[in-house]
Amino acid sequence: MNKKLTLIVIILLMAALSYAGDSRVYTQKVVAGDPSVDIYNIVTNTSSSTCPLYIIWADILETPGEILTTEPGNPEGRISVPITTLRINRLSYHVVTILQLGTFPTEWQPGQTIQMTVIYIPTGESTSWTKVIPEGYTSITELSIAQIVPPLAPPTPEVLTITSEPTGQPIWINGVDSGFITPHDFENPTAGDVYTINNPAYTWNPPSYTVPEGFTTTTINFVGTPVIVDTWALTVNSTPEGVEIIKDAIPTGQVTPYTFTSSTAVTDLTGIYSLATTTLTGGQFWDPTTITVSESDFVEIPGGKGANLKVAAFGSKNGPKTNYAYSITFQMKTCYQLTISEPPAACNMGFNEVTLPNGNVLTLGDVWLDGTPVLILTDNNDNTNDLLGTYTIEALPTDLESFNTAGLDLRKHWRENPKTVTADMFENDVATLEFQWRDYLSRWDIPAIPGMPEAHLFFVPIADPIHPFDYGLLPVTLFYYGAKDNYGEWKSSEEGNYYAAPEEDFDPEEPPTPPLNNPGPQPEDKISYTLTIQAYDSVTAAYVNVTLTINGVPISTATTPYTCIDPAAETVFSIYDPTNSYTWEPADYTVPVGGLTEDTDITFTLSPYSPPLPVELTSFTAVLTNEFYVQLTWVSQTETNLSGYRVYRNEENNLNNAILITPTMIPATNTSQEH
Repeated sequence: MNKKLTLIVIILLMAALSYAGDSRVYTQKVVAGDPSVDIYNIVTNTSSSTCPLYIIWADILETPGEILTTEPGNPEGRISVPITTLRINRLSYHVVTILQLGTFPTEWQPGQTIQMTVIYIPTGESTSWTKVIPEGYTSITELSIAQIVPPLAPPTPEVLTITSEPTGQPIWINGVDSGFITPHDFENPTAGDVYTINNPAYTWNPPSYTVPEGFTTTTINFVGTPVIVDTWALTVNSTPEGVEIIKDAIPTGQVTPYTFTSSTAVTDLTGIYSLATTTLTGGQFWDPTTITVSESDFVEIPGGKGANLKVAAFGSKNGPKTNYAYSITFQMKTCYQLTISEPPAACNMGFNEVTLPNGNVLTLGDVWLDGTPVLILTDNNDNTNDLLGTYTIEALPTDLESFNTAGLDLRKHWRENPKTVTADMFENDVATLEFQWRDYLSRWDIPAIPGMPEAHLFFVPIADPIHPFDYGLLPVTLFYYGAKDNYGEWKSSEEGNYYAAPEEDFDPEEPPTPPLNNPGPQPEDKISYTLTIQAYDSVTAAYVNVTLTINGVPISTATTPYTCIDPAAETVFSIYDPTNSYTWEPADYTVPVGGLTEDTDITFTLSPYSPPLPVELTSFTAVLTNEFYVQLTWVSQTETNLSGYRVYRNEENNLNNAILITPTMIPATNTSQEH
């Protein structure tokens, strides 16, 4: 009994001595040699196992023959060891190999060289690297510099490049169309395959190329000599040039001017030709739209001489003859369109005649768009825009009664008449001309004075009588809008008197008496003021176009810069911002009670919106665990309307490419207590 006990003790002692080295762990990050492969998707196991797709060898070069392996059964004299001492597994977001140095039968020493070998079982690929054991006994951890392991990048292919002169020729392999044209690259071509150019219009040198055994990257250039044949040539022209040609509703891939040729049959070129319309804008069109080419259109050119010979001969003077040729031409034309509009009330009053630049008089109102009377003019004769010039709308009446009869309380005045249409007003060949009116404040019609020819109207301000205003030869009409503007003449707002006198006889210090009667503004007259609204982006330092809300309702036609005349009192204007992406200063603008008393400009200044933070953190810590994980801990002092927490990881200070590691949101507490 004592002998058996002694034998067991000796065996255990020998086993202990065979793994008697000092414990020290070498952890090495590894990545796949193939850049398209993420080894993290191959090695899915953690530290509790080793990946079955890999075999790991570990060897200290100074102690030959002591090779550790993850293969069972001690193959070829190597020592099979448990996964606790040698393995490949995930570690956090890395894949690593782990070696326990104390496993080697011979005690390891600092300065010795470890050789690690990793074999990928599916492909048999393997890689090795070495690591010198540093001084000390602490763990050896290499996570910043990765070692390369299989799968490895595929080998660089050998490339056969087929070119030709002329280029763009069909490439055939073993007598079958490859579907490619020159130039083209073929990777790793098969030995024995025969490459040719299939275009009987040429004699090719070399006639063919056969891929040899042991092929390496090379370029084969086939040089073609045109075969002398009779041909048909069709030249397609256009003004302007450079437009894709379409034949029988199928794009040809060629652009004008281009000559199509055939040495087989004229029917190759007959058919219906047109041009692509993708390059046209607005009212542009091709004239004619299509051209039908038939066999009878081609004219014989004896000896192949003629204007089409060079193109039909593939650009070579020794090329094929052009026995028959025909040319067609497309002309791009433009249909310009001008839409003239006026206020609906003016049309209903019967003041809707417009005199065109050519003297013709047309009437608005035969067509209405969105409740507005319009006159639509088109010009499609050629590329000259005949719609340019000055347009004059019929003058409005001067009496209030005419407007009252139409249901209007106030007299109106054209803001601008006549108006000029210029080329820069056309966008995509379409332009609009809008005649607008506005309310008068007051209008004085001063007739000529009988018995006083060549009389002018003078205004003498009470405050400055020595500097009168000369309003010109009578009769004169005066308008006043509260400020000088470009809507016609204006009546001075200063106190003073009006006088009629010949220009050379008027003396402001001794004006003629009595002064011309000036009744001043009448009860039916009013002041019109303009509200202008703009939006300014303080981030880009530029004025921007945004939609306005009027009394809380977004108005698609009200976009900055926005102008309106005499807005209703207490109307509220604000910027339409449904996403609350910006803050606005001011938040809104309200028209004063009683309406505007002067022309008013409002600018909404916008800046990025910065909402208050819904959480207050008092601490945030990160601790590395023994298993090389990171434990995050944070304390919130208060939480208000907080959805929760998400954690992202990155090796650089950049959130854009960070990895979300909490797909399930960490819930918030939303209390004022510390958590």
